[in-house]
Amino acid sequence: MSIWDVLEVEATSSARAIKRAYARQLTKHHPEDDPEGFQLVQAAYERALLIHSTWTSTARTRLRRTFFVHT
Repeated sequence: MSIWDVLEVEATSSARAIKRAYARQLTKHHPEDDPEGFQLVQAAYERALLIHSTWTSTARTRLRRTFFVHT
């Protein structure tokens, strides 16, 4: 099961969509009622945000290199 399946969100989603999906999953997996499910959701959320931030910083760097030529 991928992190995107756990959060029930597309891999191309925005940070806002990832945060909303995380909030939805927390209503299903409360830490006291389902600690294993909560840990799974928490790990998926952290990894999804890391992937998203890495992708956006890489994309920004590529755009800068494409549109701005340093002499």
